[in-house]
Amino acid sequence: KTLEEPPAHVVFIFATTEVHKIPETILSRCLRFDLRPLSVDLIQQHLQKVLELEQIAVDQSSTVRSIAHCARGSVRDGLNLLEQVLALSETKKLTDQLVSLSLGRQQTSQVQNLLKMILDQEHKQLSVLFHEMLQKNVDLETLSMQLHEELYNTLQDHITHKSKIYPLEELFWMFEQMTKDFQWVHKSLSSHHVLHALFLKYALRKT
Repeated sequence: KTLEEPPAHVVFIFATTEVHKIPETILSRCLRFDLRPLSVDLIQQHLQKVLELEQIAVDQSSTVRSIAHCARGSVRDGLNLLEQVLALSETKKLTDQLVSLSLGRQQTSQVQNLLKMILDQEHKQLSVLFHEMLQKNVDLETLSMQLHEELYNTLQDHITHKSKIYPLEELFWMFEQMTKDFQWVHKSLSSHHVLHALFLKYALRKT
């Protein structure tokens, strides 16, 4: 009755992530707005503001960005993840190591090393590092996502600063290959073998 004939001075705002559970009788009386997931950049900026207000130190900006990626477009989830990570900190400092431990992500430096070995075609060192990660029970799907993100950042950096460290056509080729290949890695019965073989394929691209 209240929804059918609301007082003139009242506005109801319903927010949900499960709109399919709302009865049609209520939906038909609503002006509906579908909110899209926020970008990683916006979530990162919001988390950084929260950290500044709470006077919590951060070891590097990429640490906050890792949490923003895991939030998958949701500020609420980003704040929950941030709280989860900080619960492990004795000094109330946000570090890449804590994010890795709490969220199952590899440390940014490790992912950067892995990508550098692939780009520099250092397949032997690459195999050693990958097996070290396996010994630490790395989540392969998360690792794939992180490597793809890091390659995208490298590609953007090369375009912005016109770097010639790596040919752009190679970076684009590799980004396209990872986009295709990583979609089915986690579905394999031996994901670690498949992912290792893919890394070697990228590293041995010129042989």
